[in-house]
Amino acid sequence: MGRVIRKTREDICFLQEIKLESVSIESVRKLWGDNSFDFKVSPAMEKSGGLLSIWDKNSFVRDSGMCEQRFIVVAGKWALEGMEAVLINIYAPNSSTDQRILWDEIIGLRNQFNSAWIIGGDFNVIRNRSERRNYKSNEEGSKEFGEFIDKCKLIDLSLVGGKFTWFGLGCKRSRLIDF
Repeated sequence: MGRVIRKTREDICFLQEIKLESVSIESVRKLWGDNSFDFKVSPAMEKSGGLLSIWDKNSFVRDSGMCEQRFIVVAGKWALEGMEAVLINIYAPNSSTDQRILWDEIIGLRNQFNSAWIIGGDFNVIRNRSERRNYKSNEEGSKEFGEFIDKCKLIDLSLVGGKFTWFGLGCKRSRLIDF
C-alpha cells in the first residue's frame, strides 16, 4: 500500500479496514514517504474496521477534526486556494439499518460544516447497478444511499478505470474509490 501512496503522491488518502488498534506517526510516515503529512485515525475495534485519513500538510491545513468508529471528519483549508473544505473518510456497516443511522449522522454534520465536502470510503452499498458486476443489489439500501447523496448535496464523480478499480477471477468488480 505504501508504494502506491508514495508513487501517486495524492493530496489526500483515505484508508478503511486498517485493522490496527493503534497507529504511530512512524508508521504513517513510512506509508506517506516523508514528513509532509498530517493524519487522523479511528482505531480498529478488536482488529475489525479502523480508518486512517492522511493528507499533504502543505496542501491542506487542518483546523479541526473528529473521529468516530465509522468515520473521520477533518475541517480545514486548501493552502493554495484558501478554500475551506471538509474531508470525510467513511467505512459504512453492511446492514441497511445501520447504514441508515450512519447516513443520518453524516447528514446532521452537513449543518455544522457549510464548506465544500470531499467524502470517500467504503460505503458498502452501490447507488447504481452499473457500479458493480456480479452483485445482488439491495434496492432499498441503494435508494437510501442516493437520498443521502442528495441531502448532503454531493456529486458522484463516478471514478472508473484501472486507477480506481480492481477485480480478479471470480471476484466482484468494484470501484475502490467512491465519492
